[in-house]
Amino acid sequence: MEVSSVPTRMPLSSATHSENKSFLKEIFSSEDSESELILYSDGSLVVDQDNALIDEETILLKLSDVRALNYHGGRYHNRFDYKILNLVSAMCGIFSLYTAPALAGGILYGEFGELSMDLFQYPALISLVYLTPLLFWVYFDVQRGKLASPEHLEFIRYDDSKLIINGSLPDGGMHETGTFGVLVGAILAFSVFIIWVVEQASYLADIILYSILILVVVLVVRKLINYFTDGEQLATIDSLDIPNGITHMYFAAMSTGIIQSERKLLGVKESKETDSKLIEMREKLELHENIISSIVSAEDIFRAPSASIGVIAIRASTEILMRKACENVGVTWKPNAKPTLDSFIHQFNSQKSIDSRTRSYLDDIRNMGNRASHDFNIDQKEFIITLQRFCDVVEWYSETFTIISEESE
Repeated sequence: MEVSSVPTRMPLSSATHSENKSFLKEIFSSEDSESELILYSDGSLVVDQDNALIDEETILLKLSDVRALNYHGGRYHNRFDYKILNLVSAMCGIFSLYTAPALAGGILYGEFGELSMDLFQYPALISLVYLTPLLFWVYFDVQRGKLASPEHLEFIRYDDSKLIINGSLPDGGMHETGTFGVLVGAILAFSVFIIWVVEQASYLADIILYSILILVVVLVVRKLINYFTDGEQLATIDSLDIPNGITHMYFAAMSTGIIQSERKLLGVKESKETDSKLIEMREKLELHENIISSIVSAEDIFRAPSASIGVIAIRASTEILMRKACENVGVTWKPNAKPTLDSFIHQFNSQKSIDSRTRSYLDDIRNMGNRASHDFNIDQKEFIITLQRFCDVVEWYSETFTIISEESE
């Protein structure tokens, strides 16, 4: 009997879960606090292994056991302090490309360079100056988890137990840049040390040390080549071809339909009432077909796979509507102007006043849209309320520009 080579499930998304937000803590931690996770099309979330389809795998959960899935964006505890320290840390990491090997050379050879000797007369003071960038990077690396919270996925099971997958901290790429600088600087400092030892040692020791250096270089180069080219095979798919990230895993989990189908089963009693409200509001919008037809994302509101995505579509439609409103009253845009709903509201209000009720509707849509795009935790009732606000704004738009058109005639 021939066994089919076609896999019964496919990897949809991958994400890295990390308990520690410090590279140093990760290195010296006694436990494995970082895990690569893979979500498969059958709804299983597993820990990545060299061959997850053959070896015994660790299944963290099944989506069929999940009643709700929420995404929470990264949050600053102190935005200003975090951003400043993050920037300085990245700069210090880049400076380490020079200071680390220079410090190693100064300690081993007793020479810090002509410029340094002109500025400082004491080697200990020069060493402290060269060491400062590294010390600052170490401080921020250890403390940054206290200044901000990472983005994370929250899987809520039917028994109300939770599984939380932590992603990256805000602006994590900047700290990674600094970390790369520290790593390369450390490698250069180690090279200076190797050269110094070779100069002090015998020929036999030279051969051993050079062999070790060549072996390290070969391993690093091989690791880099594998990182950019080869990946392990998961259900005949190269792991590098699987999208990675917390946000993508959220959409991948929702797209399976497993969690949504469970939600529909839980909401059967409310479905008739919800459907009638949606039909009522769709009919309201159809009365203004001449307006709605020009809004590309309007139809996406009713086809959205979740309440949060529906609210995001409402905000996008409202932005287009208000941009048209601004154009209709002659608003001109500066080259560096940001096309946001808030800016459209202010620009329109500067030419023609918006009544307080409509302004509150617009603010509600903006606030709910921000929450939906950051946390994806909008429920069905909130979606219905936001959709009602959108209908009211469309009616306001229709009445406003009908009056303007009549006055111009």
